[in-house]
Amino acid sequence: MAPLPIRVRPTSPIAPKLQAALTDITRGQDALEEAHLELVNSVKRARALGASWGQIGNSLDISQQAAHQRFRHDDPAIPAILGRQVNTAAFWSLLAH
Repeated sequence: MAPLPIRVRPTSPIAPKLQAALTDITRGQDALEEAHLELVNSVKRARALGASWGQIGNSLDISQQAAHQRFRHDDPAIPAILGRQVNTAAFWSLLAH
């Protein structure tokens, strides 16, 4: 846990509430990161099973283009097209240059 800010003394009556709020922020951030990882893995699985970017976009209530932009770096379909295992991030990095 991070220490309390200097502006609030540990003996202040609001110190425990402030510390609880800061702890809740940390928990919320952890939950967001976990949810994002689950979403990315679900998109990867859907793409590996043949889902189009349009289908993924529809599932997320966004456009095909928005889905592709958001998740293209994690697309397992690109290495499969090449017929070999490659690091997807490295693959896209090479194409960008």
